[in-house]
Amino acid sequence: YQRVAFFETNGANTFRRATDSSYWGAVWDTQRFWGTLRNYDADHQWVDQFAETIDTVIGTQLARQGLSAPQQMVTIFIRNDFDVSVEPNAIYYPSPRLLGLDASGQPSEAYLEGLSRAIAAHFAPVTLRFALPDYQATDGVTIFLQQAATQFAEKFQANQIKIEFVTAEDLTEQLPEQWLRNVDGALMRPTESLIKQGYLRDITQMVSDDKEFDRGDFYVQAWQGAWWRERMWLVPWSTSLNLLYYNQDLFGQSGVELPQADWSWDQMEASLKQLTLEDGADRPIIDPTRDLLYAHVFSNLPACQGRNCVTPLTPDSAIATLEWYQRLVGEDAIFTDLATMDSIQREQIVRNTLSAHKQVAMWVDGPIRYEYQLGLQRTGILPLPRFSAENTLTMPVRIHGHVISNFSDQPYWTWQWLKFLSYQSPPPRLRHIPARPSVARQSLYWQKLPEPIAAVYQQVTGGARPILIGEENYFTWQQLDHVIRADQVNDRIAQPTKTNWFLSP
Repeated sequence: YQRVAFFETNGANTFRRATDSSYWGAVWDTQRFWGTLRNYDADHQWVDQFAETIDTVIGTQLARQGLSAPQQMVTIFIRNDFDVSVEPNAIYYPSPRLLGLDASGQPSEAYLEGLSRAIAAHFAPVTLRFALPDYQATDGVTIFLQQAATQFAEKFQANQIKIEFVTAEDLTEQLPEQWLRNVDGALMRPTESLIKQGYLRDITQMVSDDKEFDRGDFYVQAWQGAWWRERMWLVPWSTSLNLLYYNQDLFGQSGVELPQADWSWDQMEASLKQLTLEDGADRPIIDPTRDLLYAHVFSNLPACQGRNCVTPLTPDSAIATLEWYQRLVGEDAIFTDLATMDSIQREQIVRNTLSAHKQVAMWVDGPIRYEYQLGLQRTGILPLPRFSAENTLTMPVRIHGHVISNFSDQPYWTWQWLKFLSYQSPPPRLRHIPARPSVARQSLYWQKLPEPIAAVYQQVTGGARPILIGEENYFTWQQLDHVIRADQVNDRIAQPTKTNWFLSP
């Protein structure tokens, strides 16, 4: 197929541009029985072909519903970009010059078929397939979202919307690269790899254009964690912070002072070395979340000079943290080594270690298990420690939210669903912080938290830093395994996982 690309020459350098407005010319409007066909002058030679294709599709859809004209007029805009309309009665579709002309320079058959599918999808009853890769059909999160889907369908009752949930049982042994082809969206964390390979839709334009989407009503960490390379890929729903739990009985039996919220890591480590562990106990601390590594590296990053900016994590900054981890797992014997195990062994060790009769003094876990741990033994909670006397608290924040698949035929309705969810409180049992302050206030989130958890969260206000998209490639179990087995940490080990920009999905 033939496609138009735009380049600009600046001295000896030539670089690609998104478009050139002078190439496309003026905008034409053509009235049809269903509304307005809009196109640029560059495409006006094909206006009859566009109109005939669209007339046929809309006429067929209306006949199925027993109608001679749509209940509301629509505007169909053949555009010079890949934007998606956020207006209910407008359809955007890229020019054939962008998607593909045939060998004779005319709109290709594949282009017209794609245009037909986009128009048909707008007028047909809507079924969205929404993936929940981390949850089972009977899980509380799935049930919660099913209730939200009922409310969403009632809100847009005239559009006959149905949402089908694809849960973990349906995705057994499937990678995201496989199931993202068959869904419209998902509750998941975007990764650098999925973005680079083209599986996720860039939602920057939709966020910017939709006046109903309040961009100012987000906690700053939730907003920061939704971006990658100055583009937005995630609609934030909630954030979560893990806590540092400690076994009060073990400290008391050893005659060691209980750890305090204002302690640095050096103080914490000195205290752990004084503990008397039971027979069979290996190490005094276990961290299956790897948040201590993120807290360590974040606390040693230089301060960002801009307002609400984030200093990026780099391989150079990761080296010091990996060397610290190598020492604590090796010669100092502070951390339980989870990296050299396979995933099944790791899960068993964590499950056994965090059950009754703990033989560890400290562990990192989420707030959801707080009451469970209290029921096993006297348990205290703290924020993750500072890593020097000069550093302030730097708590890693994980961002949870929703993405749109690049394979969706319903980007408009998927966006409406994700926008709707952003104003819903996450399931209370998760104890995730709503991404929007307005939702936190409306749901009385802070008032309902157990007081000790709320106290910890208040202590880290202003000291929380999101784990950004792309930073999931640092401190993987595979990388930590290399660190444990290596004599020293080198640049190669500290490099994040590499992904190819141009892999074809």
